[in-house]
Amino acid sequence: METFTPPRPMITFAGFDTGREKALEDLTSVIRNGEIDPPLLPLIRAFSRVPSCYTLQSCYGHFVHAGTQDIHTIRRLQPGATQVRRVTYRIAYVAFCIENSRRGHLLCEDLRVIARNDPEYIQFGSADWFWDQTPNTYAIQVSPSRYQTQDSCLLTLDEALVVQDVRDRLFTELMRLVKEHTPAGR
Repeated sequence: METFTPPRPMITFAGFDTGREKALEDLTSVIRNGEIDPPLLPLIRAFSRVPSCYTLQSCYGHFVHAGTQDIHTIRRLQPGATQVRRVTYRIAYVAFCIENSRRGHLLCEDLRVIARNDPEYIQFGSADWFWDQTPNTYAIQVSPSRYQTQDSCLLTLDEALVVQDVRDRLFTELMRLVKEHTPAGR
């Protein structure tokens, strides 16, 4: 499945406020049902306080190999702790609907900057799998650039360890970004 396309220009979307309200209402049950990878819970909750966006979907990024066949594993790869040579990586990403407003454009630009800082492994683009129903949907993802259009790929253990570090840095950077875009008192 292709998951990444270059970012589309924002369009007028009268349904943003309604979509945001519904997404925030659904967030409690999504969390209760375990539909968000646990390491992402603080980040997704933090994004719920950013008025210029709402999250649609996310994935922590999973490393599946002969020693761990669970496709939802959040277990970290440990250098030297496993004898596997190849790892299937299920991409880490967060998909958002971003408001076509000054604040939304600033958020979009900040996400682009994060991706430009490490284009070999971080991409920012449109979330085309949502766009028809929810315009102005974008995703930031971690994937080796040669696999950026795929939702999973096969990596050597050494490259998977690099991807894991980039993923961790991205989620740390996104948490910092959330704080910059959250109005005081929220």
